[in-house]
Amino acid sequence: MKKIIQYLRFSAIIVGTVAILAGKNASAQTCTNTVTSYPGTANGVIINYYGGAFFHNGTPVTCGQSAPSTSQFYGDGATLTSGTYVFSSPVNDIVFWVGGMHDTPADGVEKVVWSTNGGNTSVTSSNYCLGILSDSTFTSSGSQSSDGSNSAGGVFVVHADSPFTKLTLEHTQGNTDLNGASVLLCSGSVVSCFSYTPVLSAVTQPTCATPTGSFTITNYDPTLTYTVTPEGSTTPTAVTIDPTGLVSGVPYGVPTDPYSSPWPITYYVTAFNAPNCGSATAISESVQPAPQDCCPADAGTITRQ
Repeated sequence: MKKIIQYLRFSAIIVGTVAILAGKNASAQTCTNTVTSYPGTANGVIINYYGGAFFHNGTPVTCGQSAPSTSQFYGDGATLTSGTYVFSSPVNDIVFWVGGMHDTPADGVEKVVWSTNGGNTSVTSSNYCLGILSDSTFTSSGSQSSDGSNSAGGVFVVHADSPFTKLTLEHTQGNTDLNGASVLLCSGSVVSCFSYTPVLSAVTQPTCATPTGSFTITNYDPTLTYTVTPEGSTTPTAVTIDPTGLVSGVPYGVPTDPYSSPWPITYYVTAFNAPNCGSATAISESVQPAPQDCCPADAGTITRQ
């Protein structure tokens, strides 16, 4: 009877509805699609991942059902593996599928802990089994099949007091023989705070006269605040945006030593209607380096005598 109840709690692990506290984002209640590579884009929000997990093919049976064919693997030969998911726009109520967790009396338990930069973080779920969920931590409970034919996991909703741009998942296990956990971020839950996407023109590339690039936000709204952030960074670049939406002073990559070459940079443009409420993100064309053979404007003229 216990196994039947556990199975019913977890039936529809991928396409079922996750019960979420009232007032949370309705779009975060299902896990119909997952992110299978990084950087990835979901509903206009760009997601980068920095950490020790890697994608692998495997189908650990979790709560009576097989996992998706591809998932991130935490705990490959390590007792501690962590990773940070960085979102180009503030998000909340992010859904994760977790499976393949085991424990043994001799080796201890596996744990998954979530945290964000949005303040107090809590995790809820109505679809999990063979473990204990407390605050923002899920711990395997020790009742898994000894032959590995079933394992702990579930579908979990990560909520913070405020929308966040960074989410860290930390996996620990008492012994490397516990084989780690399979994890997937459910892309349908990644939703920007308000419905708007900046539209960008082509880039006017740097020249000898103007050594920085520019582009226009063609649907510019002066009531919004915009950030222009280099790809791969979380720190916006200081640029100028005029009342028409012209973004100027956009730099290319400049080396700090004389032996390296400058490089092109692509920018992410996000609008905000409140400090923690951002739009979907637009991606600019690359800003190419300025010509490197420019003569100074006051170089003068050489006259043959």
